Amino acid sequence: MAKTPALSQFYQVPITTGTGLIAILLFLFLDESSRDLVVIDLRAFQDEPWRLLTTTFVHGGLLRSPQMGQGLIHLGFNLWWIWTLCAALELQWGHLRTLLLIFGFAVFSNCAEYALTGPCVGLSGVVYGFATLLWHLGTHDRKFSGILNSQDVQMLGFWLVLCILLSLTDTMPVANIAHIAGAVAGWLVAQMIIAQNMKRFVYLFGAILLVTATVLGATVARPFINYSIRGPMDRFYLGVEAAQNEDYEKAIEYFESATRYHRVDPSTWYNLGLSYARVGNLAQAKIAVTQAVALQPEQKSFSELLLELDRIDTAPEPTPDSTASPAPKSAPTDLD
Repeated sequence: MAKTPALSQFYQVPITTGTGLIAILLFLFLDESSRDLVVIDLRAFQDEPWRLLTTTFVHGGLLRSPQMGQGLIHLGFNLWWIWTLCAALELQWGHLRTLLLIFGFAVFSNCAEYALTGPCVGLSGVVYGFATLLWHLGTHDRKFSGILNSQDVQMLGFWLVLCILLSLTDTMPVANIAHIAGAVAGWLVAQMIIAQNMKRFVYLFGAILLVTATVLGATVARPFINYSIRGPMDRFYLGVEAAQNEDYEKAIEYFESATRYHRVDPSTWYNLGLSYARVGNLAQAKIAVTQAVALQPEQKSFSELLLELDRIDTAPEPTPDSTASPAPKSAPTDLD
């Protein structure tokens, strides 16, 4: 019967220990600017794929942030369960399989959360993955029956429901999709281990379909399935950053992609209009700002920009003055 080892045995479970240490170090030393380098967003699916994993080790608050207390609770909860679950499994299955499971649960749960809501942080998806894996294995194999008891399962279930309620009441944003996705992934892995003959291939095929659907949902299908207000926000912030760097073509690209979502903040249309105006495309600028005004007519800056664009667009072209002297073909020079 497997049991969670004592903390003094940390050297026997380097994958579990390393996972916890990385999370602690990031909590202690990250600041807001460096945090932006590791959290999942659109760039994870472009040219910064490490974000798919590194976002797992960041938690809800940092040591040097106003949310430090929230971060400590988030980090402490996850570290407790990572040690309880992963350390016991690492002793049974070895380092490589534990590492692969952490990687798989992390990336899958992060992609699922991003597909349906927005960026997420934390090890909770991994925790729920290991919890359902070990709970299900424990019902079929006595080797795993001593890691989780019924009270542990009830506590994790209660925490899952509580987090959903906190999100629904806007008390605290929680990555509930990541929790559920991790739990589903853990259940599927357990089924593939337990099942015999053709049933194992059925579960494997289901897992492949689920992973494929999740990747598509986090990329090309995301604008169609994401109804969260957070859905387009990473594109909005990247657009603002590009505009601040005077890369208006890139800003337009980000803002345009943000407007394809179901719930678009009026500021996205406003900033898209500003960016179009910067590159001289007044027609598109007016269309975008008109959308912003329609969504938030009480915002004076939106209507003022639209009036300014109308004024510029209807200003008469200057006509040549026939009485003026022709300009010289070259700049005059003093004669010596």
